[in-house]
Amino acid sequence: MSFQQEVWECLSKINVNDKVEKKRIRNNTLTYLSWAWAWGVLMEYYPESTYEIHPDRILPDGSVIVGVTVTIKQREQSFSRYMWLPVMDCSNKAVVNPDATQINKTYMRCLTKAIGMCGLGHYIYAGEDLPNDDDENQPQKQQTMGAPQKPTSIKERITNRIAQTQNQQELEKAYAEISPWLEANHPEFIDELNSQYDSRMVDLTR
Repeated sequence: MSFQQEVWECLSKINVNDKVEKKRIRNNTLTYLSWAWAWGVLMEYYPESTYEIHPDRILPDGSVIVGVTVTIKQREQSFSRYMWLPVMDCSNKAVVNPDATQINKTYMRCLTKAIGMCGLGHYIYAGEDLPNDDDENQPQKQQTMGAPQKPTSIKERITNRIAQTQNQQELEKAYAEISPWLEANHPEFIDELNSQYDSRMVDLTR
């Protein structure tokens, strides 16, 4: 078992239900996991882990996307996972020209989500970006996300999507697109995705 899968097996089994906060906006109920608790759990199991906040991306409309990379480390073993998140208001709409407080809160939410990519509390995000079976545009959405439609072609589709990336940012984006779908539908391929991600990252950073 790889270190990535070992971490996933460990963190994904932790029940976070009593640590989540729920906020109802109109007809939607949004679920949040406390960043302080998530980081505390990560430190309990993998105290050498670190995170990096990337430079903000300011879009043409004035909204801002933040990015965070979490690196899970245990002695000589380590791997990283990247996540990004727009600065949003209480209705989960992008904020134009956000202030420092809004950006800071988004950093911590993004950190929590990046930790979720390693397994902790991942299931609270499970329905967030997955293809909808009732959506008429499902095949198109799956192709955009890089999500495989047939189990027999999953490995090939992962390989093709990762191989298409030309730089680290594209690779991180591809991983973030594919990973949630695999986690919910074919978790047995998570290790394959992690292996290809790490291999491609080495190639791109040489």
